Amino acid sequence: MPATGLTDREATPAGSAKERRRPVTVVVNFLSEKPGSLHVADTSETGGSCWLPRREIILEPGTLEDAMARRARRRMAPLRITMPLWLALDRGLATEASEGQGALF
Repeated sequence: MPATGLTDREATPAGSAKERRRPVTVVVNFLSEKPGSLHVADTSETGGSCWLPRREIILEPGTLEDAMARRARRRMAPLRITMPLWLALDRGLATEASEGQGALF
């Protein structure tokens, strides 16, 4: 049986509304926060940053406070965030696998 994972296209047709709402977890660097949103940067070499609406994301308990403390000490502040796939794609924090790559993950 082939391995399946987050990008398994046999389970849900690509581009469907259900697929785009699927939750994904990403690791980003925390930069700052405002009421209702977080400013984060991806962890790639390009390090592009974006704002994420708090109403669309889920944080693990205690991780934001830890990231804020690390950031205050001028250190990298990694943060695990769960969000809908559409938001991760829109903000450049995820990319869709090419057709046939679903079994790789």
